[in-house]
Amino acid sequence: MITAANWPARIVATDKETGKVVWEANMTTDQPELRITAAPLAIKDKIIVGASGGDSGVRDYVAALDGATGKLLWRKFTIPAPGEPGSETWKGNTNAWQTGGAAVWVTGTYDPATNQTFWGTGNPVPMFDPFYRPGDNLYTEGRFWPDSDPAQLDRSRSRYWGLRPSTVKMLGRPKISASTDAATRKALSRGAKTVSPSRRTISR
Repeated sequence: MITAANWPARIVATDKETGKVVWEANMTTDQPELRITAAPLAIKDKIIVGASGGDSGVRDYVAALDGATGKLLWRKFTIPAPGEPGSETWKGNTNAWQTGGAAVWVTGTYDPATNQTFWGTGNPVPMFDPFYRPGDNLYTEGRFWPDSDPAQLDRSRSRYWGLRPSTVKMLGRPKISASTDAATRKALSRGAKTVSPSRRTISR
């Protein structure tokens, strides 16, 4: 059984028959305020984990652990470091990218046809002070879809959509539904990297 725990953020595997801990993986990356709020996603022999706690000023990520040992297989940060694609969208000299958020606070989904796992990212931080973090602040408030195998890992296909997306779901047809807390839904064509027109719904 795989569960997430916090303070410090970690993933714990236990024997479902005995309750004994099989392995435990620390996920903090030297960021004490980082947390795991989403359930881990099991894909083949991997456990995919999204990091959150962005509002506390951390740099979040999506990571894969070996399901048998808990060993870290890969980690991809949702905010690019200087020199990485998208880093030019974190302007100024405040180094805001180091604490910029882009939390992954809801479990993603998986498309076996493309071997890609899809996750939504949260708002940039500080939330209400864009002057501290000038620029478009990729890849916050968007979609993040690394391939599940490290040899094919590619963040360049992330898209900035705005409106603080939170959940992604596979649709029956070859599309992925993207919902936000602003009640806007968009659909991304699997493999084609295209986005269909958005549909807005309003709850009363």
